[in-house]
Amino acid sequence: MYIPFKLIFGNNPPHIQGVDAIPVAVKDPRVRGAYNKRVMKAYIKYRILDRARHVKQAQNRENSIAQIKPPIDALIAVTTQICKEAAVKIRKLKVGKVPWSPTLQAVRDSQKLWALVIQRRERKKVSRSLLKRTMKKCHMISIENISLEQAKENRKVAHAAYLKEVRKAPDTRKKYQESLAKVLAEENDTKKLSELKNLRQRENKGIKQGESDK
Repeated sequence: MYIPFKLIFGNNPPHIQGVDAIPVAVKDPRVRGAYNKRVMKAYIKYRILDRARHVKQAQNRENSIAQIKPPIDALIAVTTQICKEAAVKIRKLKVGKVPWSPTLQAVRDSQKLWALVIQRRERKKVSRSLLKRTMKKCHMISIENISLEQAKENRKVAHAAYLKEVRKAPDTRKKYQESLAKVLAEENDTKKLSELKNLRQRENKGIKQGESDK
């Protein structure tokens, strides 16, 4: 989500050094959508569009470059940082011996959550922000009424679910790729089989490249 250059600077913009944000080079349109939502949420939080309008209004009043340039530089800096942070949060590479899928990630998150809860109940140092993020991933609203014994039991259940998921991870990965190929085919107006073939070719190429780098 970007502000049009012309909206900020008009038809006679001042000379400004260009700035590049980290690109989110992903194929999954659902990930791109999540990136756009995160950027827009930050734009609203920091009132980026309002600040852009103020810059435009200052230019319409024919204010001097010395007056306009500082808020422009500040606007560029904050929007670039917003895009970088969104890209870092969204663009997470899933690699390892166990084939990744959203289902596998969900049970891993559950394991992590209960490990953090146990540490907290044992009065060990636990990052509050990390705990809150993990709870959000697991759709957990509160842990206040969960005892140490309950947390340990839940960790056992989560570990058993993880072991079960690992055994069927290859099949789950295939199903995930098929669902992704369907979404890509609808977006690109192509065939599902073609998109699926491309996904698997890229994955096999990445695996071979990783093995050669060892």
